[in-house]
Amino acid sequence: MKFINANNLLKVEFNIKYIGREELTEEEILDEGFTLNDDYNWNGSLSSVWIDPIQSLINKSTFVKEESDIKVLIEAPKIISGSPENSEEWAYFIQEVTQAVYETSGKESNLEISFIKNFPQDFVAINLKPEFKSRKFIAEIEQNNQKKTIQLKWEDLKNTLQAIYLPEYIYENSLPNPGKAQGYYINTGEGIWFKANEGVVNLSEKDKSVPKLIEMFEKISKK
Repeated sequence: MKFINANNLLKVEFNIKYIGREELTEEEILDEGFTLNDDYNWNGSLSSVWIDPIQSLINKSTFVKEESDIKVLIEAPKIISGSPENSEEWAYFIQEVTQAVYETSGKESNLEISFIKNFPQDFVAINLKPEFKSRKFIAEIEQNNQKKTIQLKWEDLKNTLQAIYLPEYIYENSLPNPGKAQGYYINTGEGIWFKANEGVVNLSEKDKSVPKLIEMFEKISKK
């Protein structure tokens, strides 16, 4: 990725190339959910809302000469090159920017995650709509025939996604639509639904990822 801050626009040159594929068969590549050509190049502009986060990350980072998977070159106001010591923070930031590029360029549509709580006298439906290209995190909430839309903190998105994707999803037990039986249901954006403790389960007997997932959505419903 190359970023140029010009006239309050963030110009971007984005190139991604998948390497080492010669060691895999076509079937192995397709079975992992990829296509036979996933390389992608895009030149364009991201929203100016990304300028301050990039500058803030640079300002808080220390760069060292040791080789790592992430390498940074800054040409202004002074030349800095090296690998960031806070590499995990940079890795997550790169994921966010990549998704912003995909949304802006039209390569991928916006992510939408849906959650339903279905009990007698207590129905809640939540649609989470993080928009990476604008750094906005929207929640649409319907509770007992009352609807509202709220904006959540962008900084909360990382923990929210971690809570959603941490449990194990049993695709053999997935549903085309949320069931009518009482319980909790989630659609992670793939167009299919999983019922808590049947389609989405804890990773182990001691794991509490499903109760934590439900607790998180309960908190959002009360905002």
